[in-house]
Amino acid sequence: MRTSALLIAVLVAVPLVAAQTDESISYLGVKWDHEPLKVYVAMQRGTEGYYSSLLTALNDWSSALKDASGNSQAFDFVIVSDRKLADITVNVRKNTGMVLGMASIKDRRRDGIIDGVHISLAAENALGRPLGEEDFRNIARHEIGHALGLGHSTDEGDLMYPAYDFAEVGYDVLPSACDVAALLNIYYYDGFGEPNAGEIPPSYQC
Repeated sequence: MRTSALLIAVLVAVPLVAAQTDESISYLGVKWDHEPLKVYVAMQRGTEGYYSSLLTALNDWSSALKDASGNSQAFDFVIVSDRKLADITVNVRKNTGMVLGMASIKDRRRDGIIDGVHISLAAENALGRPLGEEDFRNIARHEIGHALGLGHSTDEGDLMYPAYDFAEVGYDVLPSACDVAALLNIYYYDGFGEPNAGEIPPSYQC
């Protein structure tokens, strides 16, 4: 019996270190085959104030991909009220320890096509203090990048860099040119739906 594949990508809270000189972004080896992508959001009581920031994070990815591709009719997310209809489920909780964000990606048929994604986001840092809106948006954008098929970057200037120092940032980090180019390399310019890249390479060199 063929078992489903589950990929898990996390963002941890640690001090940043010097980046490598060769900038590249890894791929998770999976991609979507349709759009728009439907998103269901569940907020733990006390985190509702971050809802608009989550919507901003989704819109920032959509806008970056639309602008870079020149296709304003593609790369859309739609919020749904029924969890069963969702492609991507986002759970926002107060505190998740040292793990600020995590994306679990399902590929049940092991065919490289994403069947569903569960994103967990923290509204507090590892010390139990509420995150600033900018930091929350950065973490959400990072996990959305995983939900779209990106792994981690070797350059700390990219959104997809794997470590995040919440004590030092405090400003919005948008998808970089490399982050966006890496996605367009597998989705092309026509959106998340087919046709997309056949075999996904291990990484994208920026």
